[in-house]
Amino acid sequence: GVTGMYDITVISIIVACIVSLIKEYGGIQFILNLIRSRIKGRKGAELGIAGLALLVDCCTANNTVAIVMAGPIAKEISDINDVLPRNLDVGSSIDFPRNNVQKCGNVISVNADYQKAVESAQKAISSIILTLKPNQPSTDDFLQGKTCVEEEGFPPSAYFDLTKEQEDLLQGEILANQKIQDCIPEFLKDKLQQSDWNARSLIQTIQLFDKLRPNHPQLQEKRFWKALLKGGIQGALYINDSTKVL
Repeated sequence: GVTGMYDITVISIIVACIVSLIKEYGGIQFILNLIRSRIKGRKGAELGIAGLALLVDCCTANNTVAIVMAGPIAKEISDINDVLPRNLDVGSSIDFPRNNVQKCGNVISVNADYQKAVESAQKAISSIILTLKPNQPSTDDFLQGKTCVEEEGFPPSAYFDLTKEQEDLLQGEILANQKIQDCIPEFLKDKLQQSDWNARSLIQTIQLFDKLRPNHPQLQEKRFWKALLKGGIQGALYINDSTKVL
C-alpha cells in the first residue's frame, strides 16, 4: 500500500513546498483578495472555496494535490462564519446593552490568526447601520448625555464627550447639503482616526454620513457634532432625520 502511494506522496510534498513559496512571496494573499472581492456572505465563501478546489484540480489533474494546495487558502477565506441579528426588527425598541443577552446581534468570526479574526469581525460590524426613529425623547436624552443617577457615565459615548469649551466653539450652522468633511471643527482634526464601538473611525463616520445623506437640511452645528460623537453614525443620521421631520 505504501509503495503504491509513493508517487503521490512525493508530489504532495513538492506541492506543499511550492505553496509555501507562493505564500512567502504574496501569491496566496493575491488569490485571497481576488476571491474576497467577489464573494458576499457565507454562501459566497463556500462557492469561492469550491471553485478554488475545482480550478486547482483541473490544473493538476489530481484531487489530492488540489486539496493540499487549496486548503491553506480556503482556511483564510472563511473568516466570517455568520452574522446573527437578534432582538431586532423594524420598529423594535432597543436600549444600550447591559449584557450579552441585550445585544442586537453577534458576528462569529473564525481564523487561525486571532488578530485576523478580530479584524474580520470588526469589518463586518462596521458595515451594519441602524437607523433610529426620529424625534424620540429617550434617544434625545441619550445624545444629550442624560443618564440615570445609578448609572452615571453609562452608556459610554461612541467617541468622546465634548468639553464645555468645545461646545462653546460650536455656535454656527451647517448649511443644507454641505459636505460634513468640509466643515470639521479644528479641535477634531487630530482625532479623526479614533474608533467608535463599531470599529469605525471618526473620519469614516463623517464620510459615511456624506454618502448616506448628501441632501441634508440645515443643521445646528453643536447639536449635530454632539450627537455624532455621542452616538456615532446612528446619532448623526438621527439628528438629520429628526431635523427633516420638524
